[in-house]
Amino acid sequence: MDGELIFLSTYSLAKDESVQVLKQILKKEEELVQFTKAIPEEIQIIEMPTIFKFKSEKINIKNKTYDVKVQLALYNIGDISIRLRINFTNEEELEFLNENEDEIKGKLIEKIIKELNNKLISLNDKLTEEKEEYKIFALNCLPEKVNRKWLAGLLLKEKNWNNLSKQYVDHSLQRKLSYLKNEVVYVDWDGMIIIGENNYEEEIIVCEIANVQLLELRLYNDLMDNFLTNLIKEIKKNQGILSILLYRRRLEKLSEEISRFYDDLQEILNKIDNAFSSFGDWYLAKLYSLFSESFRLKDWKYNITSNLEVIDTISTFIQNKVTNSVNESLEWIIILLIVVEIILEILKFVKL
Repeated sequence: MDGELIFLSTYSLAKDESVQVLKQILKKEEELVQFTKAIPEEIQIIEMPTIFKFKSEKINIKNKTYDVKVQLALYNIGDISIRLRINFTNEEELEFLNENEDEIKGKLIEKIIKELNNKLISLNDKLTEEKEEYKIFALNCLPEKVNRKWLAGLLLKEKNWNNLSKQYVDHSLQRKLSYLKNEVVYVDWDGMIIIGENNYEEEIIVCEIANVQLLELRLYNDLMDNFLTNLIKEIKKNQGILSILLYRRRLEKLSEEISRFYDDLQEILNKIDNAFSSFGDWYLAKLYSLFSESFRLKDWKYNITSNLEVIDTISTFIQNKVTNSVNESLEWIIILLIVVEIILEILKFVKL
């Protein structure tokens, strides 16, 4: 059995335009992906990645040398996926590469990130420290010739795979899909197995898209949590009538910040949905749904949407406070003017 092991590391950029600049820098190395499976019409509205052959590397792992093809997949939404692609010639070699995943990525990923960040210096941008990591086992053989326990062992990095229970093996390989009768794909939360003798570039892209989506949702979920925490602190600091009167302008500014944040996040969520969720009722759509289920993308999105509703409620609350503070201020001003007028009348009377 031979095949390919692919390590994916997905990062985000602060500025979407940085992706366009990188495309111009790397355009001579662009690779075209040939699609061999039926693609729905809806695929045309999806912003497919631009893929580049970044470089070829040689790495030495425990006195064994391997050739590594490094690809970059650039997504217009502002994400970069680094692909490390290594060919293997037998099962033992695949197991060895899988066991030494951390060393392989440690020797290459940091070096690649440094090179990319150097290209981004002029844009005052860099790759996020947060990332999504995934791996793809592409096995060039017929499905019926592969031991299911061994497959589960690959996903789990379990050396004693032969001792795995049937229940655990079935659980690890529960998400599966076939396009042709002589191929099958298994999807797990941190790895995918592709078995067959056909082109699998589409599967890599769908896998990558789901990882990009997960990364974006995680980043914006963290951003929202921080925003809400600071927002609640600010509101607590400005409690009470006197405080509201003194900090009315700050509350007005805070309300504007909330509105901008709300609008920006809604735009991002719509962008993610429009870019990645319109595969139609085809093979790629079904494959994407396996990743979505495994990554619990709906739960991540629901959490963000719920927090957006909280932010919207807080915004309304602050706007009401500002309005009430204005009304109260006017009432106090009127009262003070009346008091001043009374005092002036009293002073006139005393003089008389």
